[in-house]
Amino acid sequence: MQVESQELRVFYSTSLPNKKKLFEKLSEILSEASGCSFEKVLDSLTSRERMGSTCIGDGVAIPHSKFTIEQPIGVIISLSEPIDCGNKEDKVSVIFGLLIPEDQCQEHLSLLSSIAANCRTGDWLSELKAQQSEQSLKHFIAQSDLNLEPFRYENSHS
Repeated sequence: MQVESQELRVFYSTSLPNKKKLFEKLSEILSEASGCSFEKVLDSLTSRERMGSTCIGDGVAIPHSKFTIEQPIGVIISLSEPIDCGNKEDKVSVIFGLLIPEDQCQEHLSLLSSIAANCRTGDWLSELKAQQSEQSLKHFIAQSDLNLEPFRYENSHS
């Protein structure tokens, strides 16, 4: 796959008022990308979240779940207004949603670690939060050292 023929699965939103709507949007995007049903993706993500919050601090959450798929699939959502995701002291405005193949445990941990490390490196997170459109988000994230493969999709319009 050539990087030029791919787009990032990135969304900027001004209209996700709460955690329930956020998880519905994540499930909509991830189910479309994976070919899995919306209900199964939503159930899987919310079941994982009930086991423990996926908020990692600094306004970042990484909702994720293992799923019967071939490749990891991700979406990055940036919110114009932070929302409460269960930790009132740290509202969330940047979300890395992931579906991970059930048999890729090590890759799963490496990907989560890479995201967390990027969020704690220099000014990367504050610069990401400063982006005010999907296009600027895509450009900024594409320039980062983050492992972006799960967040890419084939752009059939290229």
